[in-house]
Amino acid sequence: MAITYYLEEEKMRAETYLHFLGKKVKDKVTGIEGVVTSVSFDLYGCIQILVNPGLDKDNNPGEVRWYDSNRLIVSDDARVMEPVKLSEWNGPAALPIP
Repeated sequence: MAITYYLEEEKMRAETYLHFLGKKVKDKVTGIEGVVTSVSFDLYGCIQILVNPGLDKDNNPGEVRWYDSNRLIVSDDARVMEPVKLSEWNGPAALPIP
């Protein structure tokens, strides 16, 4: 019973960070803005969020960087793209694309 409760609690905690996916965020320290494209939960408890700043004024891709989750604030609640629903995701294809 205790293990089941712990797993459910951890699942709920993880889902609170997945809400960042596809949203525009701003780093509180540097002011860099971009769209969240990935969330990572590492072995030691750090939750890192990958931010893609998009194109610069010369249409060159900006540098994509990882940030600690507590450094970011959502600057626009509308998603640029809906993330995959994990409950409906079946994983990668069994065979490579020919």
